[in-house]
Amino acid sequence: MYTRYIFPHVGLILLPMMGVTMGAMLGGSAVIETVFAIKGIGYMMVQGIMARDFVLMQGYIIWITLVFIIINIIIDVLSYWLNPKRRAAIQGGSYE
Repeated sequence: MYTRYIFPHVGLILLPMMGVTMGAMLGGSAVIETVFAIKGIGYMMVQGIMARDFVLMQGYIIWITLVFIIINIIIDVLSYWLNPKRRAAIQGGSYE
């Protein structure tokens, strides 16, 4: 009901925290998938490390890096879109 008024203020604080959380989730996926024996990309990475499959490890690292970069770009664009002070600073004006 009041999300139109609340989200612009709270969203500015939550967006960077969501980016850091997404990075932690990507990094922790290998541990969670190994502990709970879930067949996923993290589990595959652990198996590749044990088998010394360097191509698989390189592909996994590139994939995780690309996903992390894309998430951070999306968060930066949303932060720019939501924050009028940041828009004014980037465009060279002052927000007063």
